[in-house]
Amino acid sequence: MHPSKYSSLDYIQGTETNTMPFHSPKRMQPERDPNNTVLALFLSSNKELTDEFKDVVNNFKQNIREIDFTNVTVQQLKIFMKKFGLNHTGKKNELIDRLKNTLHRIDSKCTGKKTTEPSKNTTVEKEDEYGYYFF
Repeated sequence: MHPSKYSSLDYIQGTETNTMPFHSPKRMQPERDPNNTVLALFLSSNKELTDEFKDVVNNFKQNIREIDFTNVTVQQLKIFMKKFGLNHTGKKNELIDRLKNTLHRIDSKCTGKKTTEPSKNTTVEKEDEYGYYFF
């Protein structure tokens, strides 16, 4: 190997760089459980609940109970979200909000309620009620 390819420390110490890796070692990616990654698919589907979905939901709820949102790191949140196939990009507050939103969507899907915004409905009713008055 040409001497210019050696780092200065390797050249001085006489270390052979053929045995040294030139790249940083890859991080171990968390192993995905293929059963957990279907959570996002179940939440976006319109089909009825299945036993598989209930198992994934129970696993998700059990794991989310263990998270202390005040002391959790971004890396821990990203690993958790990757494990369940959720979007894992963003800042810490965005990740926490996304997890809470996912939990809310799970609860609404399990109870069968569709999420609507009541504030829009109440303003429409008030406008209809007083719509005939002229000021």
